[in-house]
Amino acid sequence: MQRGRDPFVTDGKGPDRPRRHRRQTRLAAIDLGPPSASAPVLSGFDRHRTGHHRNQERARPKSGSTTRAPPGRNGRTGPPGQCEPDAEGGQMMKIPLIDRRTGETIEEEVLGGGMLRLAYEGALSPLLRGTLLKTGTISRLLGWYSDTSWSRRKIEGVIDELNIDMGDFEEPSGGFQTFNQWFTRNLKPGVRPFDPDPLVFSSPADSRLTVIPELRETTAIPVKGTSFLIEDLLRIPAEQAAGFRGGAALIFRLCPADYHRYHFPADGQTITTKTISGRYDSVNPIAVAAGIPVFTENRRVVTHLSLDAFGPTAFVEVGAFGVGGIIDTHGEGPFEKRDEKGYFRYGASTLVLVLEPGRLKIDQDLIENSAKGMEILVRTGETLGHSL
Repeated sequence: MQRGRDPFVTDGKGPDRPRRHRRQTRLAAIDLGPPSASAPVLSGFDRHRTGHHRNQERARPKSGSTTRAPPGRNGRTGPPGQCEPDAEGGQMMKIPLIDRRTGETIEEEVLGGGMLRLAYEGALSPLLRGTLLKTGTISRLLGWYSDTSWSRRKIEGVIDELNIDMGDFEEPSGGFQTFNQWFTRNLKPGVRPFDPDPLVFSSPADSRLTVIPELRETTAIPVKGTSFLIEDLLRIPAEQAAGFRGGAALIFRLCPADYHRYHFPADGQTITTKTISGRYDSVNPIAVAAGIPVFTENRRVVTHLSLDAFGPTAFVEVGAFGVGGIIDTHGEGPFEKRDEKGYFRYGASTLVLVLEPGRLKIDQDLIENSAKGMEILVRTGETLGHSL
């Protein structure tokens, strides 16, 4: 392997070495206390949980609600699958969400995550975080296994467990040969349509969305009473990050059962792309509660775009535990809305988009629900806002 090459991302770029001492100093200066009353309390994007491409079918209605989750695969109503392993058979964690298409509050159940508690709260936490989660050994092994023919035996079980409707997806004539081939499956033509209006900003992915309509006064993105700096997320000078002050940020969290390809939200062109090396920490709330700055320390790909109707935009693909790779399928040059930008291999992860002020008017329902601390279930191609 060529020295300095980052095997995690196949975009042909070498890694950008972490600047841990500077970054830790900057993060230490951020107030991690509760947000002010004027600032939205945002939550959820950093949590793995059940999910698949038919968002409304994978979640249970909120306790006490008369709403039932629609049936999933084979017309059955079933419990959602897990997004994090639970080695201890721990308690189920329930997370409220907003189904945007119905406006109803639904509730997803997530296993407690014994392995995560061991890694981030147990006595072995320093050892595990200093070795396996730092080097990415487990993620690489999972990625390797998911590319073998042996892994195809997992596919049917996962489809059943996660209650996935495969009707929207293409399937090879001979079937999926590996788990990763299934995991990175393509949509059928005509599925997930995008509004052709060039002034419409569309969702790049099937995901759970949190929006920050205005980055007030600083370049810090607030999340659950904590925050991370744009300059650390993008690994750019503070002076350059200042151009995003007052702008908007959109955070799309994907789970293992989701459609894991993502698309450009509007017409434009790629300016630069760089790979930032880093850790393989989970984006589960257990890790966040342990003070792990996953969005500034995890491996990620930062692409600077120039969108015709929305101006300079940072498009960040953040890796996480179990993600075998971030694949850039577009590269440099112009693109049209809905063109594929890339995909995540086995695992689950997050997209973060940051825009300059005065460029994007985010839809009001997304702003209101994010301000309540609720994630919103969205699908690829849904309208999220309009050009100002």
